[in-house]
Amino acid sequence: MQEVTKIPRELINRITYFCHPSTLYCWSLVSAACLPEAQTYLYRDITFASHWNELPSSQFNRRLDWRRVTLFLASIRQNPQLARLIRELTLDLAEGSWPAHLWVKFLNEIPAMTNLVRFRYICPHAIINNNPTLERLLRGTTTKLRELEIYIDSAIDHDYFAYFLSHQEDLKILSLRCSWDLPVLQPDSCPRLEALTTWSRRCMEAILPERPVVKLCWDLTRPSYWPPDDYDSIDHLISSQLSQALSKIRILILQDIVQDHGGLLPIAPHLPALEVLELEKHSEANVEGVLKLANLQIFVMRQKINLEHQRALGQRCFSTLTALRLLFFGSAHQDCFSRWGQGVEEPINVSYAEITPFLEVENLPGRQIQ
Repeated sequence: MQEVTKIPRELINRITYFCHPSTLYCWSLVSAACLPEAQTYLYRDITFASHWNELPSSQFNRRLDWRRVTLFLASIRQNPQLARLIRELTLDLAEGSWPAHLWVKFLNEIPAMTNLVRFRYICPHAIINNNPTLERLLRGTTTKLRELEIYIDSAIDHDYFAYFLSHQEDLKILSLRCSWDLPVLQPDSCPRLEALTTWSRRCMEAILPERPVVKLCWDLTRPSYWPPDDYDSIDHLISSQLSQALSKIRILILQDIVQDHGGLLPIAPHLPALEVLELEKHSEANVEGVLKLANLQIFVMRQKINLEHQRALGQRCFSTLTALRLLFFGSAHQDCFSRWGQGVEEPINVSYAEITPFLEVENLPGRQIQ
């Protein structure tokens, strides 16, 4: 009889890590020994959506419409150990809300998800009556998150949310697209926070000071959350405290900056440590601002501009910014960028996947992996 070669367990775990959820489901049916391995990855990253129809899952994420959410919640109620396998959870209600009975079931089960490290709550439309408040969603959970994203088009309970953040000592990434009226956070809240996404200047004033944030994604698609119309420049809105906090930022992503208020130019003097910049739109004010960033190493311009303009802008940037290493420009294809280097006459086409590592905090020079 031919001898059967056994695959090392470490190799099997590595293979299952990259499997699509449909493959993992088939793997779980092979034998009782395969079930726990498959479950570990089937439950690691879950998206609960508001769609009625079945949704396609990605390689690392299972997307469940609300009918399948009902079955999923029933399964973890019968087997509580499965809830502890969930590491990343997204509530995507961009298409609407759930029926009230489903919210009741979810609120009963979320406290059992004690190993969550990432939680995302996306509800970008106006208040829906049967949606629970953020306080009801989070109250009773004891999990220590590393990443939290809140995107709701309504006010939140700031007192409770400040209390919740005061107990998140492991939080590293925070994304808040919501109204924000909290003056400050306690100095010891979120002591490890390193990345913030927001569209609110008040949010930055409350969170950036006292915390080691080095990456900022400033979403300016909601002008009502930053400058009133009577301000001539964003610079008028940057207090001395906020300016000091911005001076620590090493990665900056600006989304839809409004040119009427000076673009990047008035912000640049407050960013002496900036090394990586991603802009959404091209303008002369933005270019003038870029040329004042002496430590800039990576520059990404998402807007498409023609090849001659790319070459001319590249020459200006490389001749002025001695630290600049790479320059990227967008194209008609969303995932395709032109990459320029010092002295390069023709660009190289690359995908956004090549840019992504430059936008990660752990890849910054001098950062220690924690």
